[in-house]
Amino acid sequence: MANQEAVKVLKEELDVVMKDFPKEISIDFDGKNNLTMTLLLEATGIINNQSGQATNMQDNNACFEGWVLAIRAANENLNIKLCVSGLDEELRSLSKSMNQDDDFAEKTIIVENEKWIDKLVLGKLSMNELTDCLFHKLFWNISDKNRCHFGRFLYRVLRFSEQYGKVKGSGWFELDAVLECLCKCFDRYLKNNLFLNTIPRCEPKRISSIAEYDDKSKISKEYFVEQQMSDGKLKLYVNNAECIGRQFPVSLFEGFVSEGTRIFSGGFLDLWSLNSVDGDELTIYELKTKKTMVGALTEIFFYANFMYDLCVKKIFDISSPSDKNYRNYDYIYLFAKRNVTKKVKGSILFDDTNLHPLLAMSNIIEIMNKNRTKSKLYYVKPVKYNI
Repeated sequence: MANQEAVKVLKEELDVVMKDFPKEISIDFDGKNNLTMTLLLEATGIINNQSGQATNMQDNNACFEGWVLAIRAANENLNIKLCVSGLDEELRSLSKSMNQDDDFAEKTIIVENEKWIDKLVLGKLSMNELTDCLFHKLFWNISDKNRCHFGRFLYRVLRFSEQYGKVKGSGWFELDAVLECLCKCFDRYLKNNLFLNTIPRCEPKRISSIAEYDDKSKISKEYFVEQQMSDGKLKLYVNNAECIGRQFPVSLFEGFVSEGTRIFSGGFLDLWSLNSVDGDELTIYELKTKKTMVGALTEIFFYANFMYDLCVKKIFDISSPSDKNYRNYDYIYLFAKRNVTKKVKGSILFDDTNLHPLLAMSNIIEIMNKNRTKSKLYYVKPVKYNI
């Protein structure tokens, strides 16, 4: 169900038409050039939704990147701020439940630990203290499944803010105080610790024909199309690449790979390609066969940034391939290890005419490409394919 109040504000105040803007996201416009978008707490993954499940990043109520980009594309004079309703209260509640031993209290120099978020916002607590003690303890105090969704949410907010946020007079995106503090802490957490990806453990299941899937089966049409493309039968749509792979895992782990050290929820990017064995560009594809949703922008943003950090910036350590070398993983490994100028490109592939109208906006990709990576991470307009 659409948020009729938000739809009305967008249309009447900004001349932005978004008939399916989600009811779970609220917006506030100051009448000038400033718009505030507020997510529900469940959109972060830190708590479950009404069905008792963690919300996926591509869902309408969680894919803030897609909505922010679409609104900005419709009105490029807007400054947009992101907030999460109730996040500070949830953090205080979590901090109260932490095991607060003497060493913890001594290091943080806080008498009333439940007030730590207030002290952080007020500048009373240093980033070093928070990162080394409070943030790590807080982050790992969240249940395993929710922590992984929350970690991925913080990563997305961090990268989006870095690439489009206000810096020295440029940029148009900003965060409220709580989100900004958390992102600074998460940034330090990523920089000061070792993080590893996981390698594929098997080859994807193969199906012999498109007739093997239906709406009730676990095998989707996307799966079949991925297989066709990775087999080289649809090279036209993957730039005639010499190396193609699919279902690449995008999980992340602290220190070593195990279920107990996972900080990103499990998932796989649909398809990737390298122009050659020694190519300098990795292309990431988000593949859609049904009606595309705005969340496709969130997915391609996350997957492209994950691979950019793994292979180009090397913020994450890439795990060594196994002897089995499933899913052409060794090509990704060699690409990441090469000390040359490299690029990552993001592309959405869609079937038939089912491209969401917001994704078809002519300037949305241009806005995404103004991202402070000096063209090392960029996106192309969605491409229609036909099998």
